[in-house]
Amino acid sequence: MLTLLFAPSLAGDLTDEQVLAEIAATDAWRSKRVCSHAPRPGPAGWAEGLEEGWAMGQVEVPGEDAWQTWGVMVIDAPIGAAWRAVNSDDRVNEVYAEHWNGTVELAEGLDFHDRRVYWQHFSLPWPISDRWGAVRIRANPEVFLASDGLVWEHCMESTPGAPYLATPGRQALAEKSVEMDFMRGGSWLVALSDGRTAFEIYSWFDMGGNLPAGLLSKLARSDLEMARDVYLELIEDASVQGSEAYVYPDELPLHLGRPAPAPAKPVVEEEQAPEAEGAAP
Repeated sequence: MLTLLFAPSLAGDLTDEQVLAEIAATDAWRSKRVCSHAPRPGPAGWAEGLEEGWAMGQVEVPGEDAWQTWGVMVIDAPIGAAWRAVNSDDRVNEVYAEHWNGTVELAEGLDFHDRRVYWQHFSLPWPISDRWGAVRIRANPEVFLASDGLVWEHCMESTPGAPYLATPGRQALAEKSVEMDFMRGGSWLVALSDGRTAFEIYSWFDMGGNLPAGLLSKLARSDLEMARDVYLELIEDASVQGSEAYVYPDELPLHLGRPAPAPAKPVVEEEQAPEAEGAAP
């Protein structure tokens, strides 16, 4: 039973030390992340995020030009609201398409559901060639259920793009562009006991070609800040928070809540029959 999903807020917010302790208590689940390559901000990153309201850092990856970029914050909203925000594909993709002067289309699966695929095309300033690729969105029902609703994970990873070039429009754009080496990112959400949500997001992508590492690093930071701003806006959006389209990580409808636990059946001890008189010991 996911009792933590609807735990009432405490009289006051947790102290920073208590927040850090609750976040640290979820580290045991990180080994089961769908985004197994995600960086860990660590206690120092989270301490800065709690003090400043937002913290961001980058991690160098051996053998890769692109650095991983992470961001952390605690939001004054329940975890279900944050989950709706990170899964608001239509709104998030609209912002991304405008930011990158590009196109984002659902290529496989259903909006808001696990394993959906989006085909993406980004127009970049001259003389940089345009880029395209496909990403698969994943949830993590295993950690969600095993943690009793304490941890919710949203993950984005590149998937081979060729199977999604079925339309003439995509084919034409891809022929004039460079396929990205990889795109990865995701969110790790922790339900705090005072009703707030600890929110980790990260971005890691390599656009391929000969783009310098410094430019990739700058683009990753800009991408993460844009995602943060969009998510915070969506958490306040009544049309998003009131929609019945969203699902839990295990695909049950989010607006219906979780079923109440079945009452435990009392254990009835069987009475032992009395021994017959004169029976052998």
